[in-house]
Amino acid sequence: MISNFLKSTTVKLIILVCTVLVTLIFSSFLFNTQIDNLKKQVDNIYFGNLIPIVKLQIILDNYQEIISCKTNKHNCIIEKEKNVILQEWNYYYQAFKNKDSKIESLSVVGAYIYPLKYSSTLSSSEKEEIASMHENYIEKFIDISTFTYKFNKYTYNTERVYLNSYKYDNSLISNPNEEARFVISKSYQDGFLPKIFGKYEYKFLDKQTNIVIATAFKISFLTSYTKFRNKYLFWTQEKEDEFNLPPIENFDNIYKKLFINTK
Repeated sequence: MISNFLKSTTVKLIILVCTVLVTLIFSSFLFNTQIDNLKKQVDNIYFGNLIPIVKLQIILDNYQEIISCKTNKHNCIIEKEKNVILQEWNYYYQAFKNKDSKIESLSVVGAYIYPLKYSSTLSSSEKEEIASMHENYIEKFIDISTFTYKFNKYTYNTERVYLNSYKYDNSLISNPNEEARFVISKSYQDGFLPKIFGKYEYKFLDKQTNIVIATAFKISFLTSYTKFRNKYLFWTQEKEDEFNLPPIENFDNIYKKLFINTK
């Protein structure tokens, strides 16, 4: 009788409801732990994009006051305006983007690995493909990791792809060993349920100021491909991934808001 009860539709519905509730509670907990980080990221974007525009307006207003004073008066005391201009300009100089809303350069080495198709180095067509994806928001270059798989062996490398006019005119490249101003790093974070999910943290670092301007995360639920169905029932890796939870991440959103979006 107990066996029939356990096989009944009622028990299955109860188990289904409990599973959904546990999943919702667990997901809510994970997202709540990231609220403070998300707030910091929004603040960084605000201070990195909107505030510099305000600073430029203050500089312009003070310049206009100096010009007006010099035009209408012989003796002008402009020390106050001069100090304000210098102070605001120093702040603006630390801003992310140039007048075309582009960052200077970026390194995603270790945070993203580009799979090579033809050889152990980037081909001209691959460089052009990468450039077309990034040169609308990066001015000089992007450093990336690459890998290729041949003869049962992985080969990893790091390459620099020049963008815009820098990919055509070598005279613009004053220092071939120049470090990228912005660096994205990726590191594994220990969690309280390491056998269930793994968490990676991404840091967006401005090398010029040595300030972490944003952080992002990616939580991946661990998947095993050595189950009975995988070994003996020909349950492929693609099918296994299809029936498992997708990763939870905000990296793409932070990346776009920080570097790409201009509005």
